[in-house]
Amino acid sequence: MEDVKSEISIPNSRADGLRSRRARFKQCLKVFLTHLLSQVGLCVLVVAYAVGGAFLFKHIEANEETLHRQQVRVFRQSCLDEMFNITEHLNVFERVRWIKAVEGRLRRYEEDVVKAVRDNGYDGSDIDRNVQWTFSGALLYCITVITTI
Repeated sequence: MEDVKSEISIPNSRADGLRSRRARFKQCLKVFLTHLLSQVGLCVLVVAYAVGGAFLFKHIEANEETLHRQQVRVFRQSCLDEMFNITEHLNVFERVRWIKAVEGRLRRYEEDVVKAVRDNGYDGSDIDRNVQWTFSGALLYCITVITTI
């Protein structure tokens, strides 16, 4: 009888060893996948945050840039209209008065343009299609902000 018991206990100990190895493997796999998915999840979250921020910056800043360009166009048109009125109302042969009036208006226009460059980032472009805030530029800005923080 003892021989029978020892034969039965040997396979049970092997089965227990296999079960413990499987359980240990499953536990290790679970820990590995948990860490892997948490790192991947964090990376996906950061990428989504950067892409969302890029869309947001592009939308906000491109509209502002277009608005500032329109303001400069209005300044320019106003200057041209005023210079035309000066030319129309003053006798062109009164050169000194004409130059003084036009020069004063040009100085105000220059001040408006300098203020637009200094305060609003105006770059001299009038074409609204070529805004500085593209998606790639906004994404780079977001990544820079994230890495700075």
